[in-house]
Amino acid sequence: MVKFLNPKRIIVEGILFLLILLMGWEWLAALPSFTDTGRDSLWMFYIAFTAFFSLYILIPWKWVSFVASLGFFLYWFHFTLWDGPLFAKEWIISSYELMKEYGHEIIRMNWEAIDPAIRTGLFYLFVWIVVYLLYHRVIVKRKVIGLLILTITYLSVLDTFFLFDGRAPLIKSLAYGFILLAVVNLQRLEKMTRRSLFQLKLLPWFLCTLAIVLILTTVGIYAPKAEPQWPDPVSFLQAMKGGSGKGAGGIAVSGYGNDDSRLGGSFRQTMDTVFIAEVRGERYPAHYWRGESKEIYTGKGWESYAVTGQPLLLNSIIPFSLIHTKNSILVTENVTFNNEENLIFAGGQPNQVLSITYTEKPTAEPLLYYSQFNHRIDSRYPIKGYVIEAEIPVISEDELIAISEQYHHSTTGYPEEIMRIYTQLPETLPERVKQLGAEIVGDETNIYKKVKAIEHYLRWGSYSYQINNIPYPDEGQDFVDQFLFETREGYCDHFSTSMVVLLRTQGIPARWVKGFTYGEVTSDGENHHTITVRGKDAHSWVEVFFPGVGWVPFEPTASFSFPYQVERATADAQPVTNLDDQEQMVDNELPKIDQSLKEKELDARGSGVSDKQGASKWILYLFLILLISLLVFYYRKQIWYRIEALSVVKDSGIKLIYRTYRLTLKWLGQIYAPRADHQTIREYSASLDLNEEKKELIRLTKTFEEVRYGERVPDLSKREFLHIWRNLIKKLRS
Repeated sequence: MVKFLNPKRIIVEGILFLLILLMGWEWLAALPSFTDTGRDSLWMFYIAFTAFFSLYILIPWKWVSFVASLGFFLYWFHFTLWDGPLFAKEWIISSYELMKEYGHEIIRMNWEAIDPAIRTGLFYLFVWIVVYLLYHRVIVKRKVIGLLILTITYLSVLDTFFLFDGRAPLIKSLAYGFILLAVVNLQRLEKMTRRSLFQLKLLPWFLCTLAIVLILTTVGIYAPKAEPQWPDPVSFLQAMKGGSGKGAGGIAVSGYGNDDSRLGGSFRQTMDTVFIAEVRGERYPAHYWRGESKEIYTGKGWESYAVTGQPLLLNSIIPFSLIHTKNSILVTENVTFNNEENLIFAGGQPNQVLSITYTEKPTAEPLLYYSQFNHRIDSRYPIKGYVIEAEIPVISEDELIAISEQYHHSTTGYPEEIMRIYTQLPETLPERVKQLGAEIVGDETNIYKKVKAIEHYLRWGSYSYQINNIPYPDEGQDFVDQFLFETREGYCDHFSTSMVVLLRTQGIPARWVKGFTYGEVTSDGENHHTITVRGKDAHSWVEVFFPGVGWVPFEPTASFSFPYQVERATADAQPVTNLDDQEQMVDNELPKIDQSLKEKELDARGSGVSDKQGASKWILYLFLILLISLLVFYYRKQIWYRIEALSVVKDSGIKLIYRTYRLTLKWLGQIYAPRADHQTIREYSASLDLNEEKKELIRLTKTFEEVRYGERVPDLSKREFLHIWRNLIKKLRS
């Protein structure tokens, strides 16, 4: 208890605790760059990380703190994922059933097939284990360099292979690491000299060290940087693999990805086939292949709320309502992926998934999940194909204009939850973006006509479609503001995001949607249509909410045709907006229900969405190999010590004493200084600056002298001798 109340211990461990918390935040803050972790979950993980660590710091007894942290882990796991009392019978049974159901998938590390609640619980367990290791390694053993190397490696890999800007996290982590090293080395100096820090008067030295770290950090952040002298390694690796990803100079490859948190940059098109769909019928209705929508605009890109999917059975009606118009066309589409996928793409209102083809036999139910929130359908296991029934809407302008009139030219009667979520804008959005939205709609009061006015402004205004030489926004610069007022050129992500933001500035609920355009359609003349969708067909567009109809798609991107059939407004309903003849001409060329789709769209087709999955498992394996190599290199002496120790413990009698003592002298020479030729082993042992280890070393030296020079049988048994020797080696290694 006296040790626990020692002010010096409290100050030193408090400093170490604070620095580890700061470094731990850099680890957790990077999670959204390669996982679907939401901001709320991120803070929950960090609170758990802080709480676990606090228990180890506040409770001085090792086993008590371990048990307390384990208890807190169970409580926190229960608190965040279950209702009801802790350790209730229902909770225990439910947890057991879930672990039994998903145990096989956990062993296989098939995370997509595991229930989100179980994945979250496993991550809490991982955080708990990491906290224990950090406490034991940094606080107890005072070993910092390994943590610093792992942190730099982790952030560097994310910065290289993912859409993660690691410049600031790397600089901050280095600063935290250097201060940690300074604190730990001061303590070692105090221990070696057996004098307190105040006696050594090292406080000025520490303050000087801190000042140097801060100066170097400031220089690292604000000093001008040279351009990279090496090409981005991902471009080389992707070229070797023939996949997609982020290439040299920030050039991505068109395709469907999950990470949209940072939009912008150039990309190149790929003709790789994503999937092939087959449809039977006299006519084929064109439509987008919808994947998912996102609702949170950050100023840099799009994120989503973390929503747990609901189970969905095969051949059952899909419960969510995406869009319902007066007229629609029922289609059944048989989709086959070129590579396995988990996301199901559909056009219009999906009714039911009729069948699924799996790459491996499923081991647990349910097979599918759906989300009422973003109208997404996911498979629990990777799939090779599926058959889906959907209703392709026929959009009536009369209906939408009438709905807008019914709501008195405003959104006051819209559902409160829709307005709260889908009119969100970041506080940092420049004022000129809001002013532009107001200028575009002018005095118009009809909501549908406002939407068409903004769509028309982007499609036929002074903005051009371009996929090359497209910059990322600068630090602190808004993505939409950059496109609307500075670059004025971009691709679908720029046009669609800008339309959503402009609509939201006018209080109109809208969201960003991504998937694929209708692809290339071929027909054999016998009512059989084949649709080939390639990587270049990846696309993003806009959905706007209209009560009674749902989420209606709009196409603001220049050079892209709107695929759905549209029933134009009658004279009584008044024209939608003063569209010029050019837009009307394009509208007349939209694919009708009984027409083949145009064989070729403009070559400028694709998506700026980076394919994070393109940097998939083999990159993770590369990271693990690098990580293991660093750990082996760092702990090489300890590993070699263990190998040598295992080789001698098999001996017995005099041979055991000879070999272990000579091995001890060898290690002492490596750690401190080798024995001089004129020194006896007793003189050498006495010359070493040892603390707690001296007692064991003197005992071993005495035993060795008795055997070597006195030719006596040692008083110690083999078990006692090895116990003393192992205690000595354990202390030397630490």
